[in-house]
Amino acid sequence: MTASTRRLAFGLVAPAAILIGVVLFYPILHGVWMSLFDIPLLGPPPRYVGLSNFANLVMRDDFRHAFKVTLAYTAGTVVTAFGIGFLVAILLNAAIFARPIARTLLLLPWAIPEVVAVLVFAWMLDFQWGVLNYLLSLTGYFPPKIGWLLSPDLALYAVMAVTAWKDYPLAAVMILAGLQGIPQDLYEAARVDGATSFQEFRHITLPGLRPISAVVFLLLTLYSFKRVALIYIMTAGGPSRATETLSVLTYLEGFKFFRMGSAAAIGVAMLAVTLVFTLFYYRFTMAAESAT
Repeated sequence: MTASTRRLAFGLVAPAAILIGVVLFYPILHGVWMSLFDIPLLGPPPRYVGLSNFANLVMRDDFRHAFKVTLAYTAGTVVTAFGIGFLVAILLNAAIFARPIARTLLLLPWAIPEVVAVLVFAWMLDFQWGVLNYLLSLTGYFPPKIGWLLSPDLALYAVMAVTAWKDYPLAAVMILAGLQGIPQDLYEAARVDGATSFQEFRHITLPGLRPISAVVFLLLTLYSFKRVALIYIMTAGGPSRATETLSVLTYLEGFKFFRMGSAAAIGVAMLAVTLVFTLFYYRFTMAAESAT
């Protein structure tokens, strides 16, 4: 490649690279800058405070509590959504009756706007008029009124269930694509050798789904870690901070208490945790693929 050809190639790529850099990195750098300042909403200009915002976060009980809630919420949501999505993908990959209609219905939660879905579930889980409490009371084994969103012991599980219901179609679609990408010749050869259905599943299906499963786990984790609208609409972080994740705490800090510097510091801390998790997960999956 000549020098003029290289200059032409860089010139063609440069506009797109600059645009991506501005769109991707400017918000991150601006957030890092805000985390180093005390930014009053009204009054004097921002004052540089260094790492004080981060030091204050470490000393705050609500930040440590939100971190624990975030880990529990993310783990529970990802495992549940992946498990349901995996089973749904296996079902949709089989020769079931009216498979196109079943695919449409089972993937419907993905198409429903998040706000609409949350409002419907908030009504279904209502302490006084919720249909779930009514159906459970008909069995005679449950109390007539259960405060799914009012009890600190139940609210997080209720939010996790709704999140998993909203996210499982993503896992189902990606795993279904992975299932259909496995060569059928492998299954036919296994049947000729007398393999059982369980052996086909263990030695062909599971290894074939390993790469796509890693991607699904990573996406579900990132989506759950940063989710704020669903949780805030359902519980606003309550009751008694039982569902206050780091994302919700960031929203409250910035838009309820107007502590923009502190909110930016929480956002930067979340970004750091996300990057560490992504790098760890990438190295783990690369090592697993190298071992096979």
